[in-house]
Amino acid sequence: MGGLVRAETPMLLLRIGLGLTLLYASVDTWLHPDDWVGYVPNFVSEQVDATLFVRMFATVQFALVVWLAIGAYLWLAGLILTAALSGILLTNLGVLEITFRDIGLAFAALAMAALDRQQVNPGLTKVKK
Repeated sequence: MGGLVRAETPMLLLRIGLGLTLLYASVDTWLHPDDWVGYVPNFVSEQVDATLFVRMFATVQFALVVWLAIGAYLWLAGLILTAALSGILLTNLGVLEITFRDIGLAFAALAMAALDRQQVNPGLTKVKK
């Protein structure tokens, strides 16, 4: 495989994988919000209608899809996505059998952020002696 993989390929694969996952989640949330309101933490649903909240979150997810498609400042998009996925995990520990996949997605988003940051500032990867 040596020379067949270009340096941009891992980043592109991360963008596609994360983007498609977010696209599905955002569209399905808009079409079936009642399927998602159960994941809204009580402290949020006490302040905001749960259906409104999941639709707002779906809008943010769709904005991240567009951001990943554009491909600018991916390190920041990756950090925001990592934070969002970590928040979902931490506030839904009772349904870890469903949300455990978000662990892998959070680390994929973090990997995307790290890869983009290395491309923006290659000096970050050098170890000083």
